[in-house]
Amino acid sequence: MFLKIKVFSFDDLNDLIVGFIVYDHIGNAIFGSNTNVHEYGNIKFKKEREYIINFQFVMPHMKNGDFSIS
Repeated sequence: MFLKIKVFSFDDLNDLIVGFIVYDHIGNAIFGSNTNVHEYGNIKFKKEREYIINFQFVMPHMKNGDFSIS
């Protein structure tokens, strides 16, 4: 499974961690990840630039239902 997260930086940012969490229909966290776990290293964003962070992961088995991501 692949997930792309697009980020726009309004300021210069250092040591940034970008991540996501998938929740079930009642708000329980099912799984997630971040750039620290994936060993992206020290992420620095420059002011007024757009970045795309790519994640690749194995999707856990989940029952049919409604889920959200943040």
